Amino acid sequence: MATGGEINHQLNKTLGINNLDYVISELERNGFSDHKWMELGGKLHISESDLGTVNANNPLNAKACLRACLTHWLRWNYNFDKYGKPSMEKLAAAVKKVGFGAVAYKIENIEAEGSSGLRKRSNVSRVIYAPPIESDVHNELSELRNSFLDLIDKICKHLEEKVKYRALETSDVAEFIKKNGVKDMKLDDLKTIESLFNQIQDRYNYLNFSLIKVIVDKYLKKLSCKEYITGWLMHHSGTALRREMEAYAKKLNNFLYSKRLKDLKGAIAITFGVNIIPSDTSCIVVIKLAGGWDEMTISDLESLLRHDFNQTDIFNHLQITPGSVCVTYLVPRSAIADITSAVESKSESMCRVGVFYFSINDDVLLDKQDNVNFDESLIEAVKLDETFEVSLLLSLGADPYYEDSNGDKVLELAIQGGNEEIIELISVATNSQVLELESQKELNDKEDNKETGDNELERSLAASKKEINELQLQKNENETKLQTFRTQLKNSYAEIEDLMCKRKKDLDKISSLEADVRVKEKTMSKQEEEIAALQEALSLQKKENEAELQKKQNASYLENEILVGPLTERKDESLEADVLRLKDEVIAKDKLLFEQTEQAKSSMHTI
Repeated sequence: MATGGEINHQLNKTLGINNLDYVISELERNGFSDHKWMELGGKLHISESDLGTVNANNPLNAKACLRACLTHWLRWNYNFDKYGKPSMEKLAAAVKKVGFGAVAYKIENIEAEGSSGLRKRSNVSRVIYAPPIESDVHNELSELRNSFLDLIDKICKHLEEKVKYRALETSDVAEFIKKNGVKDMKLDDLKTIESLFNQIQDRYNYLNFSLIKVIVDKYLKKLSCKEYITGWLMHHSGTALRREMEAYAKKLNNFLYSKRLKDLKGAIAITFGVNIIPSDTSCIVVIKLAGGWDEMTISDLESLLRHDFNQTDIFNHLQITPGSVCVTYLVPRSAIADITSAVESKSESMCRVGVFYFSINDDVLLDKQDNVNFDESLIEAVKLDETFEVSLLLSLGADPYYEDSNGDKVLELAIQGGNEEIIELISVATNSQVLELESQKELNDKEDNKETGDNELERSLAASKKEINELQLQKNENETKLQTFRTQLKNSYAEIEDLMCKRKKDLDKISSLEADVRVKEKTMSKQEEEIAALQEALSLQKKENEAELQKKQNASYLENEILVGPLTERKDESLEADVLRLKDEVIAKDKLLFEQTEQAKSSMHTI
């Protein structure tokens, strides 16, 4: 048996990312709820921003969120210098704070047994820890509603004081509200903040207060110097109210992410006391969802409505009926057309995820049988490349190993589709299923040790082992296929990158050649102009020379006719000499112009 020192050493042993699967299996085996992942993350001192990123990256998938949350913790992505490094002792303490005292006790007990090297209970008597009874959901809802009503009252008083001191006009608030979606209400004639909030009260409540938040962000700011010095608004300052609203939002967020719909059976109806009724500005929507949704949270339901209708609706009433979930809530009458259009265009998608009935003000838009097969829906969603549907269906319990009558397998279809996000979702789901079966096997091992003579349990254990082996083989096969696909995808990316680089070089070379051609064309054009000018000058000079020669010849003939006697012979010789000299000059000039022209043409051909 382990001593106290050995037990403490085992519990305080520092954990790392290589312990991830072990930590998850311990939590699942001992009954920790995946839907409490956000509260657990807070108790493990993971930042709100990191938890928000986890939620955004794993929509409607509590198992994946829990795994990502614990990954942050085991990678020491928090202030471990202040809160200490990860250990099973700190995990048990965090689990206990979330409200799972029995799970915490089991974790501590298992570590104590494991430290001795033997998986058996100690003979030493123990004081068994009795976990505290969780608060009634109705009480939590009542507390939330009362806190919200008190917060609304303080906000109204704060705004009324600003109106009183003429720092704000009621009409300004009314106009701001109309610009933020409340366009179908008459708010212009309202004179007080209280009457304004009464008029819009069916547009907000304690489960959805987005309208109130934008009002607070707009008009509740830090105190000015004048406000601080005079002391007015000190009891309900904008800064204090903003902090109070942030605290309420955090508390509500934990509630929405932790409470399953079946936990809320009748609680919201009791809180309201009466059924909701439509008004001049609002109408009733009724949605019925197939079995399986009762294990989901309000946040999951909000995500579905936000995905299908591009808005967050206000839940004023919620009731659970056997085998299905029936949701009733109010929406603005101005939204009827958009909601009707969305249901008509997305009816097939809604049916795949379990929505089989939808009506608005008794006008039935969707009415199908409650016989949806989530496994078949998962196959269809993967084929259609619908990431949101795949994530939601896996959370609803669809089998990631499912194979339909055509022999199509979920992961193989995902790999063929090439959507990496869908592939990752299915891979995480298959890993989680293997861990669950392994955890079940360990539980069966314990039960088998207690009841060695139970043949039925032995047969069940053998079947579980066989199923685990088959799933493990299939998991290995899927991982191999996935790795092959990733390698092919990586090679394809590399080939594309090489082709792009080569194409860029070719384009650069073509651009350079085009630039050279443009320069040469410009030079040739200029030289052609110079040659034309030289040819024109040559022609003109030739004509001038011929004219001058003709003129001199004419002059010589005239002189020859006038002169007589012994000078005649000498004049003829002089005239002949002049003619020859002029011809030589003309020939020399023609030769010079010809050489210049040929030189210009030669330069142009060289280019």
